[in-house]
Amino acid sequence: MRSSPERSSQSQIQPSKGLILDSLVQYLSSEPEKNIQAIVRLAAETLKATCAVYNKVDGKTGMLVTCAEYGLPPDYNTKTPPEGRLCYETVINGNKKAVVIEDLQSTPFVNTDPNIKKYGYRSYLATPVKLEGIICGALCLKHTEKGVFSQKDIPMVMTLAKMLSLEEERNQYRNAVRQRLAWEKMLVDISTIAISIEDVRTFIDKCIDRMRQTIEVEGIFMWKYDQAADTVSILSEWIIEGHISQKDKLQNIPASMFPWGMGLMRQNQTMEFEDIEEVPEGNEKEIMRAMGVKSILMIPLFVDNEFYGTFGFEVYSHYRKWLDEDINILRTVSQIITRAIEQYRAEKSLEEANRDLEEKVRKRTSELSKTLKKLQDKQKQLINYKSRLEEMNKTLMETNNALRVLAKNIEKTKEQEERKVAKLITTQIMPVLNRLRKKKMPQAQKREIELLFGHMSQLAKALEKGKGIPALLSASEMRVAALIKNGLNTRQVAQQLNISEETVKTHRRNIRKKLNIQNKNISLAAYLRSKWEVEE
Repeated sequence: MRSSPERSSQSQIQPSKGLILDSLVQYLSSEPEKNIQAIVRLAAETLKATCAVYNKVDGKTGMLVTCAEYGLPPDYNTKTPPEGRLCYETVINGNKKAVVIEDLQSTPFVNTDPNIKKYGYRSYLATPVKLEGIICGALCLKHTEKGVFSQKDIPMVMTLAKMLSLEEERNQYRNAVRQRLAWEKMLVDISTIAISIEDVRTFIDKCIDRMRQTIEVEGIFMWKYDQAADTVSILSEWIIEGHISQKDKLQNIPASMFPWGMGLMRQNQTMEFEDIEEVPEGNEKEIMRAMGVKSILMIPLFVDNEFYGTFGFEVYSHYRKWLDEDINILRTVSQIITRAIEQYRAEKSLEEANRDLEEKVRKRTSELSKTLKKLQDKQKQLINYKSRLEEMNKTLMETNNALRVLAKNIEKTKEQEERKVAKLITTQIMPVLNRLRKKKMPQAQKREIELLFGHMSQLAKALEKGKGIPALLSASEMRVAALIKNGLNTRQVAQQLNISEETVKTHRRNIRKKLNIQNKNISLAAYLRSKWEVEE
């Protein structure tokens, strides 16, 4: 590598940084991707390069990817392995300085980077693009003539590289917010699906279909464990088009064939491998190889504290690194699904118990009818049967009351979830927006961010306010308030709830404080009755 002492005869006088910035203003927009493309184009036009590219290594696939380009031939390969490629070896792979090469044809890169020979590139200038102080890519300019670029061009290209860094940072923040919102929407959608389950298989199918829309994988499987038979089978799957399904083959497989994997799953441990060749030798690894898996993530499922099965997420076309955020979100999804299955089981058990009870009642009623026709004179026995029926009616009324309490608890849970969403907005989304507000940017973009900040702030406040008395009081205070509303005094409330009168008095003071009843002459019971009537 060496600097060219003079520029090619085709080069013109180098513009100043000020002129570069003035030229760039006309291209800039609120979209980081468009701005990156504009910067690359300006670099090529300013230095009269045959082509200019912005390359970086994809963190998930490990491939060298051209993110923006200007002047490339139509058949140029924009996604290749990084090893041996010019920009990767000279800049991205740890070189913190800019590089100028006067004649590429005389370097070893002519043999490792096929683009040099194929397109006849000779002059080369590249400088690193950094993100949070770490090299994430390179801005590269190439020319088909020898000695076009020189050391004098480096400050100009470094300025443009810094601009690329700023746009990359903006793009990263924006993508992080988008990804977070996408994850949250997926959680909400799956929670909505979990509200009403027709059957477990259909429920799992729907959840997998929703997950594949957000999660960047190429295969999703749900392995079901049969405890009685000690076997595992694929219950549900989604697999990317063009990849062969193995579902029919992977049914009723003895769990003993997978001692290592089943051991991890039964201990509620996540299995995550960027490269399945790191998996210990065994049947698990052989099956993954047979399915063409390169990267895998498996999350165990426990229902009613028993091992139920596993969710598997697979990638076939490249190697994927599993981030902590990915794993945490998918564990949350798994918990939502297992809780829904537990609820489904409980509902089915209740339905079966109700059917048994109804059948018993039907049979008993039939027996009573026959007995009454035959034994009209047995009044005492008739009274006994009547007493039993009244007891059953009382039980049913108590059950109805319990169901009403359950309905109120569900509403309270909903409001708590709204507060959680408000907290998420306040603690995670609002700080990001606040940092963006402080950054220097075009006025139009700043107005848009301010508008978004205002909307998100209003949304958080609206969610935090809650609705009515239940949103303001704790569960204990609600029980005390309900009895006071119904006319019970402090002593009667204490007896009813089996607590001390001092505890009831403390609750009364807290209720008045939370409901902002400052006038001591206002009857708490009358106030609660009026508010409850308005809310109802």
